Formats: sequence, structure tokens, C-alpha cells
Amino acid sequence: MNIPILNIYFMLVYAWDALDEAELLRVQAEDCTQLVDLFARVLHSGTEAILRKGLDRGYVPHSKVIAGIRGKLDLSASIKANTFSHARAACRFDELTYDVQHNRILKSTIRRLLNVPDLNPVLRNELAETHYRLHQIAEIDLTDGAFRSLQLCRSTKHYRLLMDVCRLIHRARLTNEDAGESEFRDFFRDERRMRILFERFIRNFYRREQDEFQVRRTKMAWALVNASEHDRAFLPAMETDITLISHDRLIVVETKFVSDTCPEHRG
Repeated sequence: MNIPILNIYFMLVYAWDALDEAELLRVQAEDCTQLVDLFARVLHSGTEAILRKGLDRGYVPHSKVIAGIRGKLDLSASIKANTFSHARAACRFDELTYDVQHNRILKSTIRRLLNVPDLNPVLRNELAETHYRLHQIAEIDLTDGAFRSLQLCRSTKHYRLLMDVCRLIHRARLTNEDAGESEFRDFFRDERRMRILFERFIRNFYRREQDEFQVRRTKMAWALVNASEHDRAFLPAMETDITLISHDRLIVVETKFVSDTCPEHRG
């Protein structure tokens, strides 16, 4: 399946409902010839835009033994460690820092892309410079849990597209531990995820690009006359991929993402 790289970019942007963020980034993806280059371009452009605006900061809780008292005194820990005799105290306090979860995910994903052997050399250099500018942020192990703990709010919505790209890179990569390198796996191999992604792309495209129809998924009821609840339990649920509804029309759209649209069956 050979889909132009730029088409993939716009499909992802619509599927993630991130068209506004994409327009702000103004990513030039025309020069990308493979997926890893596309994602590198998006992360480089997006991170540079965030750096120009100013990295987001947040309060991170700390528990430390310090000279004096800061924040809340941890009396129990201070007594156990006998810190008072050295004019020190165990304290709990919040510190405003750039080293927050979304910045950590961003930097760690950039590092992962830098380890991909066939990344475009020009993009590699640009991405390496961006990685260096994030020197005050720690790198973390990218796991499903790291993304589940991610929390974005209205003031950090400009991170949303970048976090979606980071999540996709995390799901699509293979790690060669012997060589210490990351090999990027084409995410089109995951048919289940691609069906969902393509369906969301079509649905959000209709939501954004027209105002005649309401766009939704709808559950369709079975036309049964005499059927008990027990009988109904044996029937599969029917839910549309996309339903377009206006005052005088109802259109059901069935989306398909398959390598062969017209397969043969028994000749």
C-alpha cells in the first residue's frame, strides 16, 4: 500500500482533531520521503515553536533534606535521620520546573528518533540541535504508563499534536537491543488501529469541512416484533461508522481500510 507521505500527515491531523494545532506549526512535509522523516519534521517544527513561545512549566513535589525549612516540615523523617543536630531538616515542597511529564515525553521521543539508522541526515542534525536545547529536561523510559499519566489542559493544548505523534512513535517502534538502535516499524501493519484511525479521519473531516449534516456514530435497532430480552442478547450490536443527518436526509457511511478493496472469493 503506497500512500503519499503528505496525505498520511493530513489524515493523522484530522483523525486526532488537531487541525488548528497543525496550522499553527505550519509543518512543511513535502520533502519527507518516509514516515520516520515525517514524524521527525513534525517534532522538530513543533518543539521549536514551543521553545519560541516558552516551554511549559509545572509544580513538581520534592522531599529533601535541606538547610533551614522550606515548604512543609517532615518532622518524623527529620527525627529519624537526626537532621536537626546538623541544622538541617527533611521538608516537602513543590518546585516550579520545566521538567514536567509532557516535556520529558517530548525529549525522550526525540532521542528515540535520533537512534533510527535511516533518518534523513539533515533532519537528524536539526533534531539533535533541538534535543540539546532541552538540556534541563530529564529523559524517561517511554511506556504505556508514561502516556497514561499525561495530563494536558487548556494552557498546554499546543502540546496535543506533538503528544499524539509521540504516542504513535511509541506504539510503532521496534527496539534492537543488541545494536542499541531503534528500528521504525510502519504502523500501517496494524490493521485494527489503522481501521480506527481511518474511520476517525473521515468522521472528523466531515465535521470540519461541512455544516449541512450532523456527524455522529449511531446504534441501529433491530426491527423485531416478538422477541424477548433473552432472544435479543444473541443478536450482534449494529453501530454505524459514520452517520450524516440533516432535516431531510440520512446517509450511512461505511469506511474500509484494506490493502485489497475487491478480493476474490471462490473465483
